[in-house]
Amino acid sequence: MAIAERVAGAMPHLDIRTNISARGGRGPTLIAGAEAARGDVLLFLHGDTTLPDCFDAMVRTELSDEKVLATAFSFHVDRDEMTKPIAGLSMMEFTVNIRSRFFELPFGDQAMAITKQRYDALGGFPNEPIMEDFELVQRLRRCGAAGSGYIKTLPAGAACSARRWHAMSIWRTNLINQVIMIMYVYFGYTPAQIYGIYYGTTKGSGADSPKTKVASKTGAGESTKAE
Repeated sequence: MAIAERVAGAMPHLDIRTNISARGGRGPTLIAGAEAARGDVLLFLHGDTTLPDCFDAMVRTELSDEKVLATAFSFHVDRDEMTKPIAGLSMMEFTVNIRSRFFELPFGDQAMAITKQRYDALGGFPNEPIMEDFELVQRLRRCGAAGSGYIKTLPAGAACSARRWHAMSIWRTNLINQVIMIMYVYFGYTPAQIYGIYYGTTKGSGADSPKTKVASKTGAGESTKAE
C-alpha cells in the first residue's frame, strides 16, 4: 500500500485510489477493489508481489483472445530480497508452474487478470475471508470444461516475496498448504475455519474485523490487494 500511495502522489494522472477499505479478509478486500475499478480489465495483485515490465500489454493481448478466460503470470520468488539460500526453491517454482500451466490452477500470488465483463458474469470473488482465489479459479475451470476456453499462464513471472519461506521451510509451508486444501475440498471445512488454521487466529475473518486498505488503479481497471 505504501508503494501505491507513493506512485499515486508522484503520478496523479494515473488515478490511483488508495482510500478504499474493506473488512472480513481477502474476499471482501478484492471485491471492494473490483467494485472501485472502472476499467474493462481487472488485475488482482498481492501486496508482496511485483509485476514484470509491460505487464499490462501482455495481459490485454492475451485477454483479447476470446478463448482466454483469464491470465496469470508464472510463479517466481524474488531473489533480490533473499537474505539466505532457500532449499528447494527452484523445484517449488517448477512444480507450481506445472500445476498452473497444465492443470489451470494458478493462485492469487500469480497476479490473476480477467475482464470485468467475465468477472461479473461469474459472480466475482466469494465474500469469504480466504480461499477466494481457489473458488474463482474453479468457476473458470468449469467454464473451460464446458468448452468456453482456458486459463492461460504467461511466460513472464510475477516476483513474490520470499518472506514466508524465510519464516518456514518450503517443505513445511507446502505441507501446510496441501493439508489445508484437502481439509477444504474433501472434509468440508469452511473458509472461516481455514482462515483460523492458516493464520492461527480468527481475527480479521469477520465483518467486525479491522478494515484492510485497498489500492485501485481505476483508469486501467487494475485492483490491488494489500496484505
